[in-house]
Amino acid sequence: MVSASGDWDWPRISPLLPQEVLDQIAAIQPPQGWLDSDTPGWRWTVSRQFTTASAYAFIMDTDLLSIDPIWKKIWSLPIPQRVRTFLWLTLHDRNLTNAERFRRHLISSALCDICGGAMEDMDHILRHCRAARGLWR
Repeated sequence: MVSASGDWDWPRISPLLPQEVLDQIAAIQPPQGWLDSDTPGWRWTVSRQFTTASAYAFIMDTDLLSIDPIWKKIWSLPIPQRVRTFLWLTLHDRNLTNAERFRRHLISSALCDICGGAMEDMDHILRHCRAARGLWR
């Protein structure tokens, strides 16, 4: 799409695109051989390389530097991945407890399956259930 003289090849481009797009192209300098090659890159990282963390930060509209440093510590702990995932789910209140299942109409009762005496939320599972109390003792 560039002529031998290094300008845009308007006779080739013009029939393909509407005038407003052609006006936008005219505002851009054509690629030059002496410049670095024009390659795609991920604009949300300095290295222009895609990372899941940068995509998540973009989607959540957050700055990677503003993320709580506790998560770096949790994700770098030498523990099984399922434990790290459990910690993340617990701290974000995303575990599928009976209370949450009941709220979603997946089950008919929000009571704890172990003690049957209280609503099973994360606080109950980790602190108040008789099985949890026995574990902590």
